[in-house]
Amino acid sequence: MAPHKANEDIIVTISYFTENVPGALNTIVRAAIGTQAQGITDSDTGKAVVMGADQNYALAADGNNIQGFVTSIEAYTVNDGFAFGGVQTGCRAKATVGAGTVAVLNAVVASTQDAAGADGGLDHPAKVKASGTPTTYDTGWRCIRVVSGTGAVGDTVLLEAI
Repeated sequence: MAPHKANEDIIVTISYFTENVPGALNTIVRAAIGTQAQGITDSDTGKAVVMGADQNYALAADGNNIQGFVTSIEAYTVNDGFAFGGVQTGCRAKATVGAGTVAVLNAVVASTQDAAGADGGLDHPAKVKASGTPTTYDTGWRCIRVVSGTGAVGDTVLLEAI
């Protein structure tokens, strides 16, 4: 490689983590979602969920370890009234900081989610908050990029399954 000359432009490429990854790594399962009484709708896409006791995924409560994110809801129900749809259980997902601040390498848990049926939507992803110190990976997701802002409430972060 030739040495750099004083008057030449230097091109630097900066690479950021993105939400897009190859399909084989993107894990989406089809499952019963919510509870029979919750009335889960398309407005709940993007919200954080945890495994429920009725062979379902339920909306995550404040402080729950996140086990996935709702990706879609079908127009029919299963198992005597549960909504049915897709749940992303791995890979990467965008989220909104719901409490405190979240920094790169922070493990995250669910913050208070919007109520079932309230518009979460893919434009308003799940709400998360930091879980302990940056090296406490006892949850299934960690922050790998602050997409907008500084990681404060309302800012967007990119999460990766651990």
